[in-house]
Amino acid sequence: MNMTLAATGLAASLLTAAGLGWPDTRLDVHTEIEIAATPAEVWSVLSDNTRYGEWNPYHVRVDGDLVEGARLDVELNKPDGAVVSIRPHVLAVVPEKRLDWGGGISGVFKGVHVFELHETAPGCTRLVQRETFAGLFVGFAELGGIEEGYTRMNRALKARIETSSGRQTC
Repeated sequence: MNMTLAATGLAASLLTAAGLGWPDTRLDVHTEIEIAATPAEVWSVLSDNTRYGEWNPYHVRVDGDLVEGARLDVELNKPDGAVVSIRPHVLAVVPEKRLDWGGGISGVFKGVHVFELHETAPGCTRLVQRETFAGLFVGFAELGGIEEGYTRMNRALKARIETSSGRQTC
């Protein structure tokens, strides 16, 4: 048996026996917004990560190429004012449909952030942002504010696109 896994199992057993329990090992975050624009129009703004600082209140800087396997340098401005830097890898890119990035160590702490674009009607797109954090140390991580941060980003993306296009409803 893997010694790290055995030690982790022992730690979980001791915490449980002491009545402290082991923290949650998974956290799912989900936000979505309807944007009066085509998936191509939304994708053109979402995939232009060099301009995030102009409009994105949460992911204020995303340096790196949005191609599978690339490493990104991402600066987050959390709603509580904290600034966090992360270095995820691009996991999937499907133009006008999906962008995934994430990183970490499976079983210990890993996060995968997914942006999905769904055409809901001609000229209308639903942006879904979701992230799954999994691993033994999820309960110890400071993950508060992520949903609010994604909601702020969604609203800012909608405003940027709809203001420039002049369309406001779906």
